[in-house]
Amino acid sequence: MTSKLQSACELAAIFAQEAANGHCPKGRNNPAPHLIAADVIALLRIGGGVARRAVQHCNGIPRYEGKPGQLVATWHQEDEDRKERLDARDLAKASEIAARYGAKAQIGGDPRGYTLRLFLASGRNNTFGGAESGWGVA
Repeated sequence: MTSKLQSACELAAIFAQEAANGHCPKGRNNPAPHLIAADVIALLRIGGGVARRAVQHCNGIPRYEGKPGQLVATWHQEDEDRKERLDARDLAKASEIAARYGAKAQIGGDPRGYTLRLFLASGRNNTFGGAESGWGVA
């Protein structure tokens, strides 16, 4: 099993436990397994986009600028505006999904670690930072 698949399965199991332990909002105490799986897949996709943009922010986007035929990695204000707009959209989506399980979502900009983290109501975590670092998704 790949590590990405393993982490997705683990997150789905934790969401199921969070629901079973009553950490979900009222009316959503026992979500169907396929809904949990869909939520985890959506979070992984969101996290992948956030991570990709964080790497681009650090390394720049390769463009043909300057000498013809020479790629130069740059980061412009338009890139920053686009990243901020997409990160805000993705945070809203991730927060909506996390709220279904009584959790909160946070986006970080450092691609060396998790760029999308969840703070579960139970305090469970998968990072060395403990509960204050949350559950790293991607």
